[in-house]
Amino acid sequence: MAVYVTTGMQSSRWTPSKVADRALEIEWVRVGERAFIAALCHPPRPTYKLEVLLDYIDASVAEISHDFPLADIVVAGDVNQLSDREIVERTGLMQIVCQPTRGTNTLDKIYVSSPQPFNMV
Repeated sequence: MAVYVTTGMQSSRWTPSKVADRALEIEWVRVGERAFIAALCHPPRPTYKLEVLLDYIDASVAEISHDFPLADIVVAGDVNQLSDREIVERTGLMQIVCQPTRGTNTLDKIYVSSPQPFNMV
């Protein structure tokens, strides 16, 4: 997984205060003054409990929302069987991918805090 940011934009790795389980495949990047992007891979047969991942995402989004109230948040990646309902209910993020991304399955998803275009500067 990767987050690509053009060289013209300021970016840095962001680490939430809640320490992630080493088995989780998620990385946060802060882009500009108020955008936070997480690259996520949730494999078909994870070595961690689903609750561990959901708790971590929920805590990270809550921390960003508290510390940066105007932040735009994106969580994107290959989520396999991860339920949209779980992410949406816990975080308030919206899933914006509306068509299959692999065959007839929608495995690659994007969750956002606002469907409006982001202001990354």
